[in-house]
Amino acid sequence: MPRSFVAIATITMLVWGGSSIASRRQITPTTASTTTTSPTSSKPAKVTPVERLLDSASPVTGQLSKQAALRLFSMLFGAVPGVTVPPNKERGLEATLAVRSVMAHFDEYTPKQQRAIRRLLEPPPGTITVTLKPGNAGQPRPTASTHPPEERRNVLVAARAASGPQKLADLATSLIDKFDHVYQDSQRFGPGTGPNTITLEIPPSAPSGQNYLGWELPAPDDPESCQIWLVARDLQNPRGNALLVAHELFHCFQDAIDGGKAKVPQWIGEGSAEWAASEVQSAQTSSWWRTYTTKPSARLFSRTYSALGFYAHLTEVGINPYKVIPAMLRADSNEAAFAASGANSNQFLDSWASGYFRGEIPGKDWTMTGPGLAKYPQRATPVSVSIPKELPDGRPFATKAYTNSIYRLKTAADVLQVDVDPESHVRISDGSTDVNAHTTTIVWPNLIAPPEDVNG
Repeated sequence: MPRSFVAIATITMLVWGGSSIASRRQITPTTASTTTTSPTSSKPAKVTPVERLLDSASPVTGQLSKQAALRLFSMLFGAVPGVTVPPNKERGLEATLAVRSVMAHFDEYTPKQQRAIRRLLEPPPGTITVTLKPGNAGQPRPTASTHPPEERRNVLVAARAASGPQKLADLATSLIDKFDHVYQDSQRFGPGTGPNTITLEIPPSAPSGQNYLGWELPAPDDPESCQIWLVARDLQNPRGNALLVAHELFHCFQDAIDGGKAKVPQWIGEGSAEWAASEVQSAQTSSWWRTYTTKPSARLFSRTYSALGFYAHLTEVGINPYKVIPAMLRADSNEAAFAASGANSNQFLDSWASGYFRGEIPGKDWTMTGPGLAKYPQRATPVSVSIPKELPDGRPFATKAYTNSIYRLKTAADVLQVDVDPESHVRISDGSTDVNAHTTTIVWPNLIAPPEDVNG
């Protein structure tokens, strides 16, 4: 039966690769065909100057370059000698990545630049400082059942009545205490895994020329303790403060786990923090979902906040991210961290790319789920490819390492032969028949594959 519509999703793991497709007509062709209506797809949102800098993270180290880090820091915190940046019109951004990136390169900057960075990070007058010892200084921590989700979220209502830095500090302290218990639930990191001490700094407002919501760093005298800066004006937003506080506190847990490791790849550091902050509260959803869902071809190791979808897919295939994140943080390379996550399994890879179709094709492997994702219905636009009736020499479909590609094939050929690269995973569907393969050949629609290759 000739197909007029075929969807292909492919992910390549270790090397450049993909698949090659050839088509041929049968001697006695039939005339029946099936069609699929394509839903409206979304183009990626216009890239802002900040996002452009974030997208420049090295695919090898997962870090920003010296110059990119300084430009990002200057856009959020203010002028640094020798740095020219465009005006930042984005109001209120999480700034841990900017601070950590610039501190990772601190010794490479000029003395004038170093002095400017230190000055811009100093707490302004009127800053409230609170020192917290999570878990009541080592006492047994309540389980998640002691603070059910409804109770944890009700604290957000208090923000409406709060006024002044001290009351907002009390609100932030309450949020940190509750999320500390949540992260130490046995189904997450487990008891005794949190930071030793949290120093909370709440300036009344971001100084003139600065544009950030909050940020976190390991404590200078104890890398398993942390410092969190939260701007008072932003804590007054009861729909947004939970995501911000949960995100910054998760960084504290990362520090406690890896000893304040200086150069954690941002797809791990920021991606896991954004996913976890979305997972433990529902008051606000992460806007980084749109970047993840509309850019399947972005290399995982170059992602920052938008890597939250990677952790959501771990959950989809039955892997608890909280149980693998510690090993990922301690890994000595991106590839080692990827392996430590369990993402190199066929179960993960066979449905990673196909999820970007977001329900356009029937079946759970052709959709995507995640905390707060429903608010962002945008999906990537598949690459449309027409395959002629006769293509005996085939056509290659290349996909870069650790990226996803999705295609919509149109053809009048009776048979499509897909030769799969040994390092690739390919999934094909026409809406009624679904098949995935790796290190094998697919003959469509007969779905013939060597028996020894059925399990990969």
